[in-house]
Amino acid sequence: VDEPSLRKLVRRLIGADLNTLFVAGSAGEGPLLSFDQWVRLLEVTRDEAGDKAHLLAGVMETSTRRVIEKIKAADRIGYKYFVLTPTFYQPIVTASEQLRLFGEARAAASDRMEMIAYNIPGFTASTVAVETVCEAAKRGWTRYYKDSSGDMNVFWKLVEQGRAVGLNVLMGDERFIADGLFAGACGMVPVCANYEPETFVRAWQAHLDRDYTELLRLQMRVLAMRQTMLRTGPCWISGLKYALSKLGIGNGRAVSPLEPVDEARKKLIDEMVGAQR
Repeated sequence: VDEPSLRKLVRRLIGADLNTLFVAGSAGEGPLLSFDQWVRLLEVTRDEAGDKAHLLAGVMETSTRRVIEKIKAADRIGYKYFVLTPTFYQPIVTASEQLRLFGEARAAASDRMEMIAYNIPGFTASTVAVETVCEAAKRGWTRYYKDSSGDMNVFWKLVEQGRAVGLNVLMGDERFIADGLFAGACGMVPVCANYEPETFVRAWQAHLDRDYTELLRLQMRVLAMRQTMLRTGPCWISGLKYALSKLGIGNGRAVSPLEPVDEARKKLIDEMVGAQR
């Protein structure tokens, strides 16, 4: 773990008035790290952030036992929230499997911790149905849910049906920040906020102010940034980490074996970064 760069990133995000940091998620490469690296990532972030932001620990894993191991480690480090997708590699696709995972994870966590369920079908090869997560909320296992399905029809149903069982929904697909906030999202968890957090803080404020012209302008900025940084090559994480390196954060390399940024892509990202200076 590049601790100086991690601390620099955490300070930058908190300095931009982000109130929550999702640690060891997809952009944080959490599932790709060794357990010791994952622990150190959580420890350094907790030490640097202190109580200046809510910290969410990504505990995504391949089995319930591995998930519980991470939950207990996050608790020892001082995290209040843990984020959990369906287990992967061997996908769990039935509601009973997913509820078994959520229930056992919640039961293993201390009373001080809260579970945030997370739907990201593109990474887990399984989809959490609206009815399944609402059932988990009804049983008192979770109050928050991050949806990165990219399906706005599903998102609308989540907000509407979730409201009845005390479930708050976070928009996890930055293509639909404006749509999600309009639908009733309680917040957003965007990848590109690692690079340009101010844009997303302004988008949230525009939502609160009901300034939809400004919100749409910011959404278009997000789409352009996402296209250049994340979508111009086979590995979006490499694009993000290279862009951060141009700001003096990290060396721009993703965890092996992920494809590094090639020269053509570097040129596109360099132009994007240079245009902002």
